[in-house]
Amino acid sequence: MGTLGAIAWGVGLAVAEIKVGQPRGLPPLQTRSRSEPVWHLGMTELQFFAYARDRNWAAIASEELEGMQCHGVVPGGEGLYAPPQGELVYAQGFEAWVCFAGGRWQGMYLRQTGREPGLTLWEWQRLMRAWFPDNVVVAVYQAVPTDPDRRPLASAIGQVPNFYWQAIARNGLPLCRTVIFPSPVPLSQTWDSCKL
Repeated sequence: MGTLGAIAWGVGLAVAEIKVGQPRGLPPLQTRSRSEPVWHLGMTELQFFAYARDRNWAAIASEELEGMQCHGVVPGGEGLYAPPQGELVYAQGFEAWVCFAGGRWQGMYLRQTGREPGLTLWEWQRLMRAWFPDNVVVAVYQAVPTDPDRRPLASAIGQVPNFYWQAIARNGLPLCRTVIFPSPVPLSQTWDSCKL
């Protein structure tokens, strides 16, 4: 049996039943689909690169800092749904420096690019929930205190080199610590030191 015959047999059609110009019905619906990849502590560099490539992220540079390999990328603006309500948020308006040690994800540093409006704090929290739906995310961010949307200018998640902490400190803005719990805990119950 040739390739065409094998394909036809695989969807339950006999080769003799396929005739040129004859309309065919749709194949049976797939009852299981592959879930979207999500980020997690310890994900490999190869998994991250596949994620970034599939979402058209642009590479800026790579550098080694304090024993970590950090890759600078600009997200491609993909839409993500944050569980449990499935709220849509777009990954845009910032650049990310994603850091790996021993080939495993350790943390990342995000900062606004200024070319697009940055994410509001609410959008940023939804993005963290969409990226890390199964993990408790502890992050530090800076926002201008007078900004009603509290747009994070810079943030760090996980373990990042001191170089990025020094960049955050240069802003001279207060540091806010936030804890985003995994779904099904609503984002409204996110703990934030600057809301106290």
